[in-house]
Amino acid sequence: MSKAMTKSKVERPIKPDEEMETSDDDYIDPKMEKYFKDTKDKIQEKLSLNGKQNKKVIKQEDEDDDFEDISDFEEEEEEDDDEEEMDEGESSEEEAEENSDGDKNEEGEEIDVDERKKLTLKTINNWSRKLAEGKPIKIVNEVAKALKSALLNVIPNRKADSSYRVDGSEMFNAVIRLCIRDFFPCLLRILNLGSVKSDADKKLKLASSGENWKKLKIPVRSYLDDMLALASNLNEPEVLNAILRHIRLLINFYLCFPKTLKLLIKLLIQIWSQNDEKSRLIAFVCLHKIVANTHEKNQNFIFKNLYLSFARNSKFTSINTLPLINFMQRSLIEIYALNPKMAYEHVFVFIRQLGIHLRNAMNLKKKESYQAVYNWQFVHSLVLWSKLLSAQVKTSQGVDEYLHQLIYPLTQIIIGTIKLIPTPRYYPLRFHCVNALITLSNSTDVFIPIIPFILEVFDITDFNKKHATISVKQLNFSFMLKLNKQQLQDKAFKDVLIDIIYDSLILYLQHQSCDIAFPELVLPLIIRIKEFLKKCKNTSYCKVMKGLLDKIQENCKFIEDRRNKATFNLKDKKQVDFWTEKTKEAGTPLINWYSRYKTLREREILMEISNKDYISQNNVPLIERPSNEQREEERKEFGELFVNLEDDSDTESLDFVPKKKTEQEDVSEIESEDQFSDAGQEEEDEDQDSE
Repeated sequence: MSKAMTKSKVERPIKPDEEMETSDDDYIDPKMEKYFKDTKDKIQEKLSLNGKQNKKVIKQEDEDDDFEDISDFEEEEEEDDDEEEMDEGESSEEEAEENSDGDKNEEGEEIDVDERKKLTLKTINNWSRKLAEGKPIKIVNEVAKALKSALLNVIPNRKADSSYRVDGSEMFNAVIRLCIRDFFPCLLRILNLGSVKSDADKKLKLASSGENWKKLKIPVRSYLDDMLALASNLNEPEVLNAILRHIRLLINFYLCFPKTLKLLIKLLIQIWSQNDEKSRLIAFVCLHKIVANTHEKNQNFIFKNLYLSFARNSKFTSINTLPLINFMQRSLIEIYALNPKMAYEHVFVFIRQLGIHLRNAMNLKKKESYQAVYNWQFVHSLVLWSKLLSAQVKTSQGVDEYLHQLIYPLTQIIIGTIKLIPTPRYYPLRFHCVNALITLSNSTDVFIPIIPFILEVFDITDFNKKHATISVKQLNFSFMLKLNKQQLQDKAFKDVLIDIIYDSLILYLQHQSCDIAFPELVLPLIIRIKEFLKKCKNTSYCKVMKGLLDKIQENCKFIEDRRNKATFNLKDKKQVDFWTEKTKEAGTPLINWYSRYKTLREREILMEISNKDYISQNNVPLIERPSNEQREEERKEFGELFVNLEDDSDTESLDFVPKKKTEQEDVSEIESEDQFSDAGQEEEDEDQDSE
């Protein structure tokens, strides 16, 4: 089209008026002057050759050439612009087509933009058959790539190179099933490890000691990273448990990669402290396996982070969280038992931190410093370390000298916690600490004077004072640290307090009942109980404490009789220990009574729980109203009582609207109310003065 335009411009006739008025310079733009240099030279050559007579013809031709050059330049610019617009349009159309093709291919089956292969069930079945036979190293690489591709659809914002496209949940489940079922046995067969454990020291064989480890190192590392990523992004407990069981088999492979192992340890500690019971248990087994077979550096990391996660997740205690807290305490004790020397270092540091908090509270005497001690984290930590020392100080291999040194500082911290605020409001916390001391003393055979902290309750609490309220709900000190004013004035408070005193005393004394100095040990206790029986006017409380006093006196008589028959010198420690063992084998009255009492107590607790469940399951009882026929029969039988009522009347139809009162009656009632309020205030003042 541009050429046609140029021809029309060239063939256009020139008028004589235009020849006189126009010149060469009129058609030349300064910016385009460089395009016309050649044409001017040509014009001068032609003028010199043809002379003046041909001047007009040459001038017309030059003008035509000028028009052609300008039109050619404009044509080139238009063509360039058109080409750029066409290129931009084509590129945008190509991008749109690529995007549309990509969208279609994601839903399609054959072609994909990134040229990934679509994974099918036939391919997975073929891999499964090859993994079960021989040493297919190439198939191991392909399975690792398939797992990486499968995780792209599950884990958000995951960037990784993938060779396969896994479409749908069915294919994803098939890939995971292949990995869990067939991948691990194939790895053992290729590496020629045989069994995972070695016969010499019963430790795990590292995968790096296998034959073809160099060929499998890269795909195995990718596989371990992907399994770790999958476990960290799962929410369903059953699927997570299956993956954790598979990870437990791969521990000897994780031990070959320190960075990946550290990430695994962090994930296991998180699951151990936060997930459901089964996941916690499997995570604990994995951690136990790692600690038993890893370097001290990893053990140090695990010991520290386990306690910190335990402290973070023990801020609150209820009937639902207490079993999980107890599980964490028991599992911590088992893991710390694998390396007693390192356990001593960590326990020493953590007990020292508890002592610093207690010292600050005793010196500063502020609310914030008290709260740093009187909280569930502090109490659970004391209970944890008392259980750990009681379990590991005295074992079948002997007494651990390092951990035995920590009994004294821990005991002093527990006693200081009891004495910090010795008020009735913190009785639950007091008995938590008392139980920790009893556990520590009975397990380590270290004498701790616990009885004074129990008898102190008799001096602080007045059991003769009448209670202000009676509530159906019973108090349970196991889930409490302090009591409010309403609970202190309730009848259930003193009932529970007497039961806890009885339980704590008999638990402590049954272990000390075999000691040769038992009569001298319980002499202050006997005197104090007798004083309580004289002062207390509540028969139920006196009955409980009188039964305990009889058992203590019976045990004292039993020990005195056996002691009178002894012929050895009391300075001979070996003979004294031998006599104590013989007495324990024979059985004391307190030990026999405690065994029966323990079974009865456990049965009572189970009955309480079952009654609560029974009440919660049953519906609220409904009140059955009598029918009209029954009402008529009753009215005929008791007709004198319903003389003033009509036959069809009922109690619901009675009008109970009060009558209007006169002003004098209102004034008299106000005066009488004022008198009652003044009398009540005087009675309260008298009670306060008497107290």
